[in-house]
Amino acid sequence: LGLFDTLVEISRRSWKGGSSSDLASRPELQDLYRDFSREAPGQWEAWVLEVNGKVAAFDYYLRGSRALSLIRTDFDPEWEFFSPGNHLRVAALQDLFAREGTWEYDTGGQAYPYKMRWTSHVREHRHAVTAGRTLRGRLLLGLWRVQGAVARDDDD
Repeated sequence: LGLFDTLVEISRRSWKGGSSSDLASRPELQDLYRDFSREAPGQWEAWVLEVNGKVAAFDYYLRGSRALSLIRTDFDPEWEFFSPGNHLRVAALQDLFAREGTWEYDTGGQAYPYKMRWTSHVREHRHAVTAGRTLRGRLLLGLWRVQGAVARDDDD
């Protein structure tokens, strides 16, 4: 298996497996990550933790100007007791300290409890949705707007 196929397999075996948020259940996400990785060299980093030659966990980061933003993390549940994600994050932070200049580390996404063990600061994130000017793009954007309106009604 290639590196990316291995990451998809780890995601499938993770706690996300079968929940439609793992990479294996989402071919469109696989395509997005594969395409981005191929088309944007130097704008991403994948950190992989291996134990006895087996991949135990990975973190996938967007790399900006002196910033790393975590956008995907998964681990094999066989290694859950050892908190493999924390080991990856420590390694990434140590690497950032060793790099020249000042770097920012962004845990990305929601303020999950495991992330709040690392910081007491939360940065607001904004969502931006775009669609092509094709009929398909307009339909998808319309569907997204309807789903958002229904979700907001459910919150009331």
